[in-house]
Amino acid sequence: MYKIFETAILEWRSFDICLNFFDKSAMLMTRKDIRQHYMPLMIDNFKKCNNNIKMHILDILVFVLIKIPDHHTRMKIHHFANVDLAQSKSIFDRKIYIIFCSKVCAKISKKYFKEVFAFAMLKIIEEKKKDIAIVFM
Repeated sequence: MYKIFETAILEWRSFDICLNFFDKSAMLMTRKDIRQHYMPLMIDNFKKCNNNIKMHILDILVFVLIKIPDHHTRMKIHHFANVDLAQSKSIFDRKIYIIFCSKVCAKISKKYFKEVFAFAMLKIIEEKKKDIAIVFM
């Protein structure tokens, strides 16, 4: 399955189909496969994808963060969200981070959200460019 997933990145429609399959079968996969194969592939190709695929990947990241009990995978997601998205120079990446936070905040505890995501989110919202803050409200 991983080889099909890996080759599907070349064309966005087939990648979307593979993401749908991953979304439905993630609970049946081993944590090691998710950590070593699927997560790096999704995170590495996140910036190359179109907006629909990015939103689908965000939904999968939220699902993995909540449902898959693997510390290393969570750390990869934390690093990707807090460093690659929240500290990016691109306004669009920071806007995606706010969307990610809005999706994940309702599904995790307040303490967990405050420890991991709140500081970077508040830093983005307090920026001078108000178009990012408007997305969150």
